[in-house]
Amino acid sequence: MGRLNNSELLYPLFVTWPSGGIQSYIYQRVNYNQGDYDSNFKRWASPLYFLTDAVESVVRAPVAWAESISWFQLGQDNDVKTIGDEIGCVKSRPAYSCVTLRGRDDRPNSDEIWYWSPVGIVGRVVTIPVIDAIGQPAWGAMLSRTHIVMRKPFNAHALAQTQGSLDGKGDLWYLFNAISEVINELPEDERPAITIIGHSMGVIVVNQILRNFPDLPYRNIVFMGGATSIRDTLIALGRVTAEKPRPNLRFYNLSLHQVAEANEVDADFFGTLSKGTLLEWVDRMFTTPATFADRTVGKWINAVMAHGDFLDSRLQMSFKRFGLSCAEPLKHGEFDEYEPRPRCAELRTPYWHPSFWVVPEGP
Repeated sequence: MGRLNNSELLYPLFVTWPSGGIQSYIYQRVNYNQGDYDSNFKRWASPLYFLTDAVESVVRAPVAWAESISWFQLGQDNDVKTIGDEIGCVKSRPAYSCVTLRGRDDRPNSDEIWYWSPVGIVGRVVTIPVIDAIGQPAWGAMLSRTHIVMRKPFNAHALAQTQGSLDGKGDLWYLFNAISEVINELPEDERPAITIIGHSMGVIVVNQILRNFPDLPYRNIVFMGGATSIRDTLIALGRVTAEKPRPNLRFYNLSLHQVAEANEVDADFFGTLSKGTLLEWVDRMFTTPATFADRTVGKWINAVMAHGDFLDSRLQMSFKRFGLSCAEPLKHGEFDEYEPRPRCAELRTPYWHPSFWVVPEGP
């Protein structure tokens, strides 16, 4: 329990689930089969799937290398910078705001050194085709795991054993259903305001909560580097506002600076992986978006380009792009980090504090 400000108590509730990439890939190839879980066929056939992925990584290697080079070039493209700065950060779009750079770029130089080192270059020759082959099935399993928290996977064997008595609801559904029942018993003026925050794939779970429980007394909906699609976000927010107006409800969408987004290097792997955050990988490698609205909502470029889609919403909205200072998130995994950064004189704002969600007013 903590305080959001001097007068308001905060009761945090954290939702986590397993979502590791390699583990998800193995689960997908061994357990998942077209929406069915714990499939006997998939277990017996899994060696064939692993063999096919290995062959595909070799056959598609030239394409994977070429696409990787094109993605890197896109990250440096002037058009991307124009969209991010000159179109996204203008006063004519009051819902969109950017932290002023003031010449700051505190991203660590060591990441670039590893990326262009012989270890990084040779390593990427190997890892790029492998990730190209296993990325889509791994991402599919990671998505399945986010849905399982709200809706259990279909299991033909279990359904047959119980004569179809399974209700299919997941643990998170039961939790929020209980919360909803308790809140609905309170007088309307005594119902607690709910701030719901999602980071990365957690935004996918938040959208499921909004769709299943749209009548809860939400006050703030905060997306941090959301890995869900623009389309899914619009559907979820529309569900919340469909029944009645919500004058006090506000939606915040937080994004990294587009240069940091496109050029993130995972130093833990010594520069042997392609540049870009998870959102870049999802948009350009793990999925094939049918339209622009099927790209991730957490990328600043996507949020800017989706301006027209969000205009029809009945919510108060705020889209924020962080800068490149050491007091701000510089990588996709840093949104929830609030401890002082080494060798940084500025303090970081905790992600649950409202001042983290908006751009501070200039002097």
